[in-house]
Amino acid sequence: GHGVIFNISSGLARLPDPPGPAGAAQPRFGPSTVYGMTKAALNRFAAGVAAELQEKNIAIVNINPGFTLTERLARIMKDADTSRMERPETTAKAVAFLARDPMPYTGQIITARELADEKNL
Repeated sequence: GHGVIFNISSGLARLPDPPGPAGAAQPRFGPSTVYGMTKAALNRFAAGVAAELQEKNIAIVNINPGFTLTERLARIMKDADTSRMERPETTAKAVAFLARDPMPYTGQIITARELADEKNL
């Protein structure tokens, strides 16, 4: 058989929560800490099982879409400058490209924007 598993990762898998205001009470584990932990675990899982799945011709690829302007965020951030945010289409193009020949990318974390720029998607 063959196939590909795509996981959506996040830059928060590598970054700690930003510090809060000086003197402010900080939660020990904020929401983005837990979110980042789960994405880091997902990245490690993909890297760990990639070799085993590769033997079965199954690729596992994690996609980091970047900070993406979703419909929900567009409503929340209606007055903010969102010009530097990623668009969902960038991630969709990256996934479509990777789906054609995923094995060279198995076990990797691919940033959608970097792949789109590199492959002129």
